[in-house]
Amino acid sequence: MAFPDLFVPKWQHSEARERAKAVAKMEDESLLTVITKIDASETVRSLAQRRLDKLTEEDHDSGFFLKFSAPITVI
Repeated sequence: MAFPDLFVPKWQHSEARERAKAVAKMEDESLLTVITKIDASETVRSLAQRRLDKLTEEDHDSGFFLKFSAPITVI
């Protein structure tokens, strides 16, 4: 670990392993999109893409249940 690593977010850490850990917990879709394009490590970029896909899928799934789980009133 380099000294500057103490002052940057984990997703900007100098070691790919630490960046991967941060990406695995991340929920910011816009930041994940940036990481998929700019990270130096193919592994981290791939992990960010998988995390982004998972979050997008979860958003889709939760929307389905919200849309169709409204109470029904019988008159």
